[in-house]
Amino acid sequence: VVPIIFRWLCRMKGLIKHSDVEVNVQQWYYIFTFIHIFIVVTVSSGISAITKQVVINPVTIPNLLASNFPKCSNFFCAFIIIRGLSYCRGNLLQPGRLSLLVLEKTYNLFRSRDTPRAKYAFITTKSLTYNWGSVYPMFSLLASIAIVYCVIQPIILFISYIAFALILVSFKYTLKFQVSKKSNIGETMGTFYPRALFQIYGGVYCLELFMIGLFILSKCYRLSVLMVFVLIFSIVAHVKINAHFKSLLLNIPLSKYTPDNASPETTTQCSFLEKQYKFVSKMQRSGTHDIIWIPKDKYGMSDLEIKRLNLKFGERVRASNSHCIMDQWGNIHLV
Repeated sequence: VVPIIFRWLCRMKGLIKHSDVEVNVQQWYYIFTFIHIFIVVTVSSGISAITKQVVINPVTIPNLLASNFPKCSNFFCAFIIIRGLSYCRGNLLQPGRLSLLVLEKTYNLFRSRDTPRAKYAFITTKSLTYNWGSVYPMFSLLASIAIVYCVIQPIILFISYIAFALILVSFKYTLKFQVSKKSNIGETMGTFYPRALFQIYGGVYCLELFMIGLFILSKCYRLSVLMVFVLIFSIVAHVKINAHFKSLLLNIPLSKYTPDNASPETTTQCSFLEKQYKFVSKMQRSGTHDIIWIPKDKYGMSDLEIKRLNLKFGERVRASNSHCIMDQWGNIHLV
């Protein structure tokens, strides 16, 4: 019921497009599952095991924590394989849709006037759809759990491989034979996947913090200091990668742009321009060589916009309207 509540809250927040709602649900549902399934289970797993010994001998608390918390990995090994099997079974069998189709088949036996075309239209209109905003977070969670426990329980990597292989086969089957592209109202052109990859950093951070805690409890202070530097490096890398690729989640670089019926000369010009300039989709402080590319028009509006940018931001922002012209119908021509 949590994804339903999150979708309702997104509507209350003012999001109208179904794709925007699903992207927002993906962000918050992952946070909920990560805290509720991973953090709570990990923390609570050692409480019942160490309570009695803590009361008898409180001095052994650090050793008890270091020895009992990793035991939670046994639960997550079973959790991952069960989720993989359940997703595979649900995608391949589709018990809910199968029951509806059986009822419809039985009902159509008494409706001989229905043609095969009408029956096919009914099946296609009732085709399977996925609310990806609540599907991707579970996969990100499974990947994060595998990353966290791969050090103290390496077998979880093999289990994760089996689970994700089963999930991949089942989803490829359903996407090919059961999901109708026309009914995909939440299409985001690939936004879910990179966001899910960025969410896996949560598992990387938890692994590093977990290793720091284990090394401190084991009095391996040199290794704990080394893991602190690894944690800092991971944060810096995450920030750099996010700053570099964030704009590409919604826009493509010029090097990937080839207009319809483009000639080889136009494609060559696109590659030449990409080498000359670093084009960004929106204004952001990502470097001194970034440039805002504005198509030149016969009314001089691009010249006025360049002057406005120079007056407002100074030399921090470069703008140019060279190498491209926009005609009166809105078509852009490279020159």
